[in-house]
Amino acid sequence: MEKDISKAVSDQQLREIVRNSVSGDTLNTTNQDQFELIKKLLIEYKRVGLRLCLLDDDGYILRQISSRSRTESIEPGLNTQQRKVLKALERVLKACEREKIALVGYSDSLVALPQTLLHTELASAEARELETFGVYIGADLLKH
Repeated sequence: MEKDISKAVSDQQLREIVRNSVSGDTLNTTNQDQFELIKKLLIEYKRVGLRLCLLDDDGYILRQISSRSRTESIEPGLNTQQRKVLKALERVLKACEREKIALVGYSDSLVALPQTLLHTELASAEARELETFGVYIGADLLKH
């Protein structure tokens, strides 16, 4: 929920607003001192998932911050655990190669079949759709 904080709100009332805010709330203020106090209160109360905006008199955002836990921090590239998972996936793909299994992406699904059947009439009948748990995205879906 979006909460507009008036300049007349006391420091104690600000504390209550921050304390009672829930993840997903946006706190808007036009007062620089309130903005700075709310930033400190977010840390003090360890509030996560809140957005704080300093607005000008016309309602445009001058500054904004979002409170997130360290585990939610957005870093470019892959983290260590993600790299480990990809290495494991590469080992699985190597095993598919060894066992002569082809992985074929058809539009928005991924199927597996023996390589020997890849260009035969039996390919579609013997193909097994893989449960990709939403990780695989077919190229056709990326265009939208």
